[in-house]
Order: sequence, then structure tokens, then C-alpha cells
Amino acid sequence: MSNPIPKKPVLWINIFILSLSAFIGSLSAWYWGLVSFIVLIYFFYKPEDNSRARAVAAAYGNKSSSSEYTWPSLGDFEFEVVGESNYQNAIRSAAGDHGNESPSGQYTAKLIPENDNQFDKLAVRIDINNMTVGYMSKEDARSFRRRLSAKKLGGKITTCDAEITGGYLMKDGNKANYGVCLDIKPFE
Repeated sequence: MSNPIPKKPVLWINIFILSLSAFIGSLSAWYWGLVSFIVLIYFFYKPEDNSRARAVAAAYGNKSSSSEYTWPSLGDFEFEVVGESNYQNAIRSAAGDHGNESPSGQYTAKLIPENDNQFDKLAVRIDINNMTVGYMSKEDARSFRRRLSAKKLGGKITTCDAEITGGYLMKDGNKANYGVCLDIKPFE
């Protein structure tokens, strides 16, 4: 036989207050009934921890740098990103105003395993300033996921330094296409 008394005594207090407010029917009791209902909602529906909220925030690009792994800087920027031609506006925006020269400086790239990618369930997306700027090649994505697993980071978002190339004024008056290179060890 189960115990009819709930584990949280706040429920009984709220039921009592609601019953009392219904019985009295005055404005004051109605107010306390509403307050007790709000308290009831708060205690029974508040999240016990926010780990799920942090995971969702990370997946949608919100900054949570304390829990993200950052790959050590090598200073080489030899790891090439693919598909940048589809993200020229995003890369241009991330590069900011750089005149007729190539952008200078380093950027922080998020390396995001994209398990729900409709074309490749093992894709790894590259974001800078919360904008997609490209992907790892199919082969690199698989090798990168193995590298993540070896570090016990399987499926986690990680970060690294990145450089944006191109964007300079060419002799014909057009701007060169942008590219992105990452500062992580290339796969052999």
C-alpha cells in the first residue's frame, strides 16, 4: 500500500491554502491562493540541475568556454576547412573590416560534431562568432572524431585558434574568396 502523503510537504501546504482561499472567498485569500499556486509550480517544475540547459546552450552556440576543451596552439594553421564557398558572407562578417588586405589576427573556432547532419551523420561543423564558416572534409571529420574519442571527448564541442585567409583586393579589382585554416594538427 502506497503512502498517500507526497514527499514534498509544500504540496499539502498549498492544497490547504487553496482550500482555505476557496472557503473564505475574499480577495485576500484569493491572493494567497495565487501565491501558493505559484510556489507549487516553482517547487515541482524547477530544474534540479542545469546540465541539460548547458548542453542545449552549447549546441546552439552559446558561450560556455569553461566546459569546452581548447586544442593547444601550434602556430601552424595548416588544417584546411572545406565548403567555405558556401559561407562567404559569414566569413566576411567574422573577418570584420580589413580594407584591401587579407584579415590579420586570430579567431576562435568551435569544432562542432554534427550528429544530426542530413548529409553526413559524422560531419564536423566549424563556427566562428556563432556563424558557420565551413566543415571538415569527410575523411578529416572521421579522423577528428577518433581523436576526440581518444581524449574521452567523443561528441563534445571543442575550440581552437583559426585564421581567415583571402578577402584581399586582386589585380582585376575583385576581392579574393575567403578561406579558413585551423590551428590543430592535420591528419596524415
